[in-house]
Amino acid sequence: MFFLIALTTSISALATGSDFTLDIFGNANMDDRIDDSDISYLQDIIKGSNERTKLADANNDSVIDEKDIEQTKLIINGGETELTFIDCDGITVTIKKPLKNIVTAGHSGVLEAVRVLKAGDQIVGMEDDDLKNYGDDFLADLSNTPSIGTWKEPDFEKIIELKTDLIITTNRGSVDFENKLKGTEIQVIHLQLSDTDSVLPRILILGYILDKRDEAEAYRKWHDNLDAYFQDRISTVSQKTWPKVFWIRPGKTTCSGNSSYEGTLEKAGGINIAKDLPSNYPAIDQEWVLKENPDVMIGISFTSSHRAYDCDSHNLTALKQLYDEIIEAPEYKNIKAVTDGNVFITSSATVLSAGYFIGVAYLAKWIHPELFTDLDPQAIHQEYLTDFQGIDFDLNKHGAFVYPPLNERAQSH
Repeated sequence: MFFLIALTTSISALATGSDFTLDIFGNANMDDRIDDSDISYLQDIIKGSNERTKLADANNDSVIDEKDIEQTKLIINGGETELTFIDCDGITVTIKKPLKNIVTAGHSGVLEAVRVLKAGDQIVGMEDDDLKNYGDDFLADLSNTPSIGTWKEPDFEKIIELKTDLIITTNRGSVDFENKLKGTEIQVIHLQLSDTDSVLPRILILGYILDKRDEAEAYRKWHDNLDAYFQDRISTVSQKTWPKVFWIRPGKTTCSGNSSYEGTLEKAGGINIAKDLPSNYPAIDQEWVLKENPDVMIGISFTSSHRAYDCDSHNLTALKQLYDEIIEAPEYKNIKAVTDGNVFITSSATVLSAGYFIGVAYLAKWIHPELFTDLDPQAIHQEYLTDFQGIDFDLNKHGAFVYPPLNERAQSH
């Protein structure tokens, strides 16, 4: 299993493990997993030879004692009936287990993460936008899943009717799921699963919640191998010489360093000219763009969005339309990216959520073509769909994700 067999050995040797804290109570030593080393750490806390950490209180009763060792052992062995973790809003949550039926709501990253864990058969209800936007080919056996309305206007009667055990959604927003479902046995967890920097640790948390740890670890291996590969290649180029990149979003907005897109671009070796602008998706001034004079411009297509999977025979109409708008815009005609032919379009489906390395691959191929002559982004994409979404989807026949197509780009250079 890998996107480029010739690189398998070297990439595996490069992967050195993940660098984050797994935010589950019981992870006493604050590393990226719960194992026997946490038992030893807890024992030393009890003896007084280790400082207490914020995740050492495995059973969340405010006391560090033998009960925490017992709970940590249960977690390690997969026998815990409760699990306490820190969600994407920084709030400590305790969930009762096991969990059989799931409703997904919020950003589509939630749906993809559940499927990464091979738990798609547990989904009994989905947000309406996902049902409409992905298309039947991508959803496969989930296409007939009942709708629970939209994230902003959920159908709570329908959610209760589905007798779900758990709602997985994103950051707390205008809808108070917990209050609306008060008095029911339905539990709610908030895990933002679209951001590049946090998707892996949160999928691992979800793996513990859904008792899908092996599946989460398989994703970790795939993720870390790709991460190591791109780091190795990009590290051969001084960051001072990285090309300057300008994201183009609808409504004359762009992506700042606070946006979900920043990590994807950095892993591909690009410098975001809007990195230091305020807000996540700030409005742009055309004079400012001209002054910054980016080397590469990348338009994000939301018109196709996840319907990109639903395009027959590689229908590139929506992507090409955006491309033409950019290269023909009078305000952009003298910008280096346009004059050098370095304008590209990507569907938003490729650059976020569990499959964001698809976007990294395309961006790296565009930004550093000399470094990635042997890279096949479509092969990474196909591997993700086959191995981590579990669908029979042939990218040689279906889907429209980037423009110009890579083969056309190669022929013109």
